Amino acid sequence: NYPGRYIVERYTQFAFLAAFNKNADPVTEMQSYIDTINVEITRKRQEFGLETLADGQTLAEKRMEEAETKLIEAKKSSSYNSAYDSAYNNAMALLEGYDTEDYSSMRALADTLEALNAELFGAAAADMRSAAKSLESYEAYK
Repeated sequence: NYPGRYIVERYTQFAFLAAFNKNADPVTEMQSYIDTINVEITRKRQEFGLETLADGQTLAEKRMEEAETKLIEAKKSSSYNSAYDSAYNNAMALLEGYDTEDYSSMRALADTLEALNAELFGAAAADMRSAAKSLESYEAYK
């Protein structure tokens, strides 16, 4: 079970009844409830303090944005030095313009950043790995 699960059952039943009783198209009926379902699940997740996504945002996009933010913060740190510039610039370029299914590059950059300074780049590297994992899982469902 998850917060808001009841709403899926309720609107699935509404769609079924419309299709059964009124010969409505089941797909069209179900799709008409998707926004309502998503709003309720998001509301319940927020109520319980769970992570949510913006409308239309994927988990991979969110993790890449978080990694980018953490990298920018790391660069502002007093621990940052010019020896990190190459890896930092490569990671930022990858995150800003990601348009490939090359998950290994994202993981390799995360490993490189973490090897350079795990304390400084560890959180960003973890987000990059999470983004790569999400992107890879999306491919499995295509």
